[in-house]
Amino acid sequence: MSQRPNILIITYHDSGRHFGCYGVETVHTPAIDALAADGMRFENYFATVP
Repeated sequence: MSQRPNILIITYHDSGRHFGCYGVETVHTPAIDALAADGMRFENYFATVP
């Protein structure tokens, strides 16, 4: 039996795409950037809350 994957979903209601992994150079987010480099990130998404 294969090992089950670890899944981590991080949501913020007010950050937009203000992370280095999305190309923003004025904000330094090394931990989030490392998670995005080793995992996956969404390019097209929406939220149903304000």
